[in-house]
Amino acid sequence: MNIEMLERELKTINAHLRDRKNRFYVNHINEKLFIFNENDKWIVFGQKSVSKGSNEICDLREHYSEAAACADLLQREKEYQDRKIKEYEDSFSDESIEITVVTDTNGLCGYSFVGGYWIYWFGIIAWCESDGVVRQGYAKLERKMTSEDSMDFRKHITDDDIYRVKVRKQKESVDDTICFYLDEVIERTTHSDLQRVLDKSFEPISLHDEYLGNIVWDRKSKSFALKLELWNGDLTVNIYDEEVESLKEYLPVLRKHITWIQNNREEFFTVIATDDMIESANEWREADNDGIPYYEINGEKIKEEITREVFVNALDKCKCGIGLTIYNDVFYFGMYFSTNQPDLFTRHCIEVGLEATDDNYEIELRGITG
Repeated sequence: MNIEMLERELKTINAHLRDRKNRFYVNHINEKLFIFNENDKWIVFGQKSVSKGSNEICDLREHYSEAAACADLLQREKEYQDRKIKEYEDSFSDESIEITVVTDTNGLCGYSFVGGYWIYWFGIIAWCESDGVVRQGYAKLERKMTSEDSMDFRKHITDDDIYRVKVRKQKESVDDTICFYLDEVIERTTHSDLQRVLDKSFEPISLHDEYLGNIVWDRKSKSFALKLELWNGDLTVNIYDEEVESLKEYLPVLRKHITWIQNNREEFFTVIATDDMIESANEWREADNDGIPYYEINGEKIKEEITREVFVNALDKCKCGIGLTIYNDVFYFGMYFSTNQPDLFTRHCIEVGLEATDDNYEIELRGITG
C-alpha cells in the first residue's frame, strides 16, 4: 500500500461518489476512516471526517504518510471480521436436518452485515420437522451471502410457497425467535397440512369503525392497515402486534388519539423545525458541478441556504406514514415525514415519536431515517 496507489484509489472513489452508481460502506477504527465497496475491497483511509448528510469524503491525501499504520489496522480489522463471521457460523448446530417450510419472505425479511458478508434472512410462518408435527409462528431462515449470491438465490425460493430445505438450527434463540441456517433449497413441494396454513394466511381479516373506516389485515407489513386523510392527503396507519379482539377494544381510544393528531399538526412542526434540523438540511444539500450547494423545487436548482420558511413550507407539503404499537395501554406512534418540494434529506424521512396515554401526548424528534 503506497502513496501512488492510494492517490489512484482516491480518484476512483471520488468519481464513484459523484455519480453514485456504486455503493460504499464506511467503517471507523481508532478514529481512522476506512471505505470499502461491495466487494469488500478496502479503498482509502484517513482521519474520521465525513460531511453530514452527504456522500462527500474529505481529501485524505495529507494522511498518506500513515500508510504503514493503515495496513496494520486493516490487517487487524480483517482478523476481527474473520472472528465475527466464525462466531456467527458457530452459533448454529453442526447437524444438518431436512424440514418443510411455508415461506413468507414478502412480509418478513431483511439483512445485516457480519464479518464482511451479508446475512440475509427471511420469514417462515410454519414448518414441519421429521416428527411430522406442524409448528406455526414466525421463524427465520438465514444465509450468508455476497450481493451477487443474493440475486441468484431469490431465483430458487419465492414468497408464499412450500419448500423442502436443508437447515441447521441455531443453538440459542435470540429474542425468543427460532432461527435456522439455510444450507440448501432442495425442492418446491406440497404438504397438505402446511397448505392449509398457507391458505388460511390469505383469508381476509377486517374491522369497520364508523369514524375510522375499514381496518384491514395487511399481509405484507404484518399489521392492520387503516387509511385516513391527514393534513395534506391520504396516509396509512399500520397497527402492529394486535389481534382482532384486542384491537376492537382499543378502537374508542384510537379514535381519540387520531383526532388529536389531526388537530395538532403545528405541534409536530414546532418539534421538527428546530435550528439544528434546518442546519442539518443545509448540510444534506448536494453540490453542483461548480461546488455550490443547492436544493431543488419543481426541477429548479436553487443555490441558496434552506431558510426556516423553506423548511416549514416543505413540511407543509410533505407526506406522512404512521406505525402504531400498543403496549400496556400506551399508544406508541412512529411518524415518518417525507418531503419533496424540496426533498430536504435526499429520499430520507424525518422520524417523530408520539407517546399517547389518556390525555397526555409526548412528541419526540428522533432524527433522520432511511
